[in-house]
Amino acid sequence: MRMTSATSEEFVRLPRLRRGACEAFCPPRERDDRLARGLLDPLERADDDGAGAVLIKRYARTVDDVFDASNVRSLDALERVCAHIYGLCRRAEATTSARGKRAFAMDRLRAVRQDMIVQGLTSTSECSLSSSCDDDGDDDASTRRQRAIVLVESMIRFALASARDAEVEATSSSTGDDDDDAKQTRYAVMSENALHDEQLGKTFGMVFGMYRDASREEDANRHHGEMFSYWICLRLSDSRELARDLRMLDARVMSTPHVRFALDVHRAYVEGNFVQFFKLVESERCNYLHACALERHFSRIRIDALRSMNAANNTTPMTFDEIARLLRIDDPTDAKSLCELCSLTVAERGVSFKTSAFITPDLANIDVAYALRTQTCSVVESKLKHGTHGVPSSVIDGNARPGTDADADIIAARRAIDAARRALDASTDAISSMTLS
Repeated sequence: MRMTSATSEEFVRLPRLRRGACEAFCPPRERDDRLARGLLDPLERADDDGAGAVLIKRYARTVDDVFDASNVRSLDALERVCAHIYGLCRRAEATTSARGKRAFAMDRLRAVRQDMIVQGLTSTSECSLSSSCDDDGDDDASTRRQRAIVLVESMIRFALASARDAEVEATSSSTGDDDDDAKQTRYAVMSENALHDEQLGKTFGMVFGMYRDASREEDANRHHGEMFSYWICLRLSDSRELARDLRMLDARVMSTPHVRFALDVHRAYVEGNFVQFFKLVESERCNYLHACALERHFSRIRIDALRSMNAANNTTPMTFDEIARLLRIDDPTDAKSLCELCSLTVAERGVSFKTSAFITPDLANIDVAYALRTQTCSVVESKLKHGTHGVPSSVIDGNARPGTDADADIIAARRAIDAARRALDASTDAISSMTLS
């Protein structure tokens, strides 16, 4: 998953950047057209006939360079739209699939990002944000930039959590490996994951560009460490590109607890230290969204752990219960299946190492990758201390780890301590000078 600019691939360059004039969720022209043609998403319908429906602007590629303010939503409207989408997915009935909610939300949020770009609210636009604020002095560029950054940050948090909800739903509804419907669902989910990962990479690229533009504004960058830590957790296997990104990272961001945690996880992953890896995932330093991002690496770290065991352990059988405990697998039966996929010698109650050649499962094979990712693990759920249906608002708002301070508060406290130390050193020097004299 790469950080790519959305401008070059999705949006036509516009000669001027202005503010949107539409305050509705959906521009009137699109709303009338979709109502006439019955193009309503189930989450937009209030009644079967569409009466009372709340339509939200869909994503559509720009085909001309004419800026139509009536078709572009204002920043205020975009904030209301995002809040409505998150609440809608959270309040949706249990009969609405997580995959359906994710597809709906990702399309509508993509349209939000499009409206942000054409107004110059992101760093990927040709003109600076201040140029879109010259006509109206009621809201300065810095405030609008901060509001825009908050919107994009919330999209990233929602994407991480909703992706896991969709995958958990797909795995729980699977009836068997040989079932045609299960296979179709499996391939559909993996394909959707690839598409959503591509959009998530572009969203990360967008917010990191906005951080660079607002590098002197601490309020705008106070979640930079959190966002970058999610990016690290998603890309543990891309060490070379990750090293390049880290070289460009500000030292203040590098020192935040979120980034330090992500780097510790990356070190454990690269070293193949599965014990330390899972300890970090289970620790208080890891929030729910970190766990969602790291879960996609569980299969690889478990396979590497079994390879190490096969090389280091003796032939004394190890029970599947013990394998499951070490590899954080809830069901010992899943641990047995994993050992079989690795061609280890499997008996009724356990596995014997060094008695057969270890064969690494082909994770490029969709069936194999899906089978490994469906192994039950309650570590991630344990991070989510909420009883609500869907993605909790605290996760989207950036409170995925209750009881901890924000990065900005930690940095401010550290600076206050440094200032106090300098003042104390100055006082000590002054007293010493007076004593000597």
